[in-house]
Amino acid sequence: MANAELIQKAKAIRSWALDSRLIAAGPPEQDVDAGEKQMVAQAFGADLPTSWQKSGLTGVGVSDTRERIIVYTAARMPKTEQKRMPSQFSDGVEILYKRASPFTLKDDTPDVVIGAKPGKFLRKRYTCGSSISIANRRSAGTMGALVRNEEGTLLGLTNNHVTGGCNNTRRGMPVSAPGIKDVSSTGFRPFTLGSHHTSIPIVLGEPDTVDHLRNTDAAVFEILSDNSVSSMQQGFYDTPIALAEILADPEDGLLVKKVGRTTGQTFGRIESQMIGAFPLDYDIPTYHSAIESVRFSGRVYFEPVYLVRGIQGVFSDRGDSGALVVTDVPAGQEKAVGLIFAGDASDNLSYILPIHPILDTLGLTLVSGMGTND
Repeated sequence: MANAELIQKAKAIRSWALDSRLIAAGPPEQDVDAGEKQMVAQAFGADLPTSWQKSGLTGVGVSDTRERIIVYTAARMPKTEQKRMPSQFSDGVEILYKRASPFTLKDDTPDVVIGAKPGKFLRKRYTCGSSISIANRRSAGTMGALVRNEEGTLLGLTNNHVTGGCNNTRRGMPVSAPGIKDVSSTGFRPFTLGSHHTSIPIVLGEPDTVDHLRNTDAAVFEILSDNSVSSMQQGFYDTPIALAEILADPEDGLLVKKVGRTTGQTFGRIESQMIGAFPLDYDIPTYHSAIESVRFSGRVYFEPVYLVRGIQGVFSDRGDSGALVVTDVPAGQEKAVGLIFAGDASDNLSYILPIHPILDTLGLTLVSGMGTND
């Protein structure tokens, strides 16, 4: 967790924004220092930017090691308006302003041009970082990692909205490789990689009416044959079993990487830890049969959420959901950080959820060394 004083300042900004109706992200912040809040109101409220009045704020993040707070706005803030806004607190804590547009997770969004092959085999084994989907929905996400549960069952790990249908996929529903959206006459033949096993429930509702701290976007599917999969991340590096310190104490500046269905291997830097409840809108259909379907639609709040910016290009794009984010260190020394669950390539930002709570909730351990030497 970022240091308490920095969090208090970020909460004060967020609380002022909520009171000013500049942000739609849940109920008022609790336990906000009154002095900090008054100081923020005086600094920010005197000359409200026109861009904020039109589009508002999307969140407030903290960067612990750099002692800075980042105010995220729905529209890019003109430099003339930025100059009018406070650039730091009296104690030297820096305030930055960056764009982070709101968006909705949905299947009918036109897909992007794929810069890498959506799926990869190594020694006839399907690798992590490759394309998957529920077998009766035209979509595609990423198999982030192989895991085992307490019974020893081998499972594939991804987002709930990729294979779990946002709580609505029934156990046993086939999981296709590649994802149905990637099936074509020129690609490899799709096959059933596994079947849906378990999702961590995603709960709609305001943070003051539901326990949003239990929300995460993760699901697992049972692998049909251990010999069909590899723990390698598309051949770039093996899935690590060690967990990074960022899960307990996120540090700005930590370099990370991932392998995903859409953008392949990319590199980024953790920019901030989002403060308070982070909202994300979902609109995801699930099909049980030709005559039975259900749609998950509404706003979900998550906490904690970390924001990653890509280095020398975007970190993720549509279809990379579920990819495992690891520390960017030499191959063999990586540590697992979290799962990508949302992002906006136009702003070069990706949102990740910590891996540790996901593994703990489902009683999972990451699998390494599978299919690497066959």
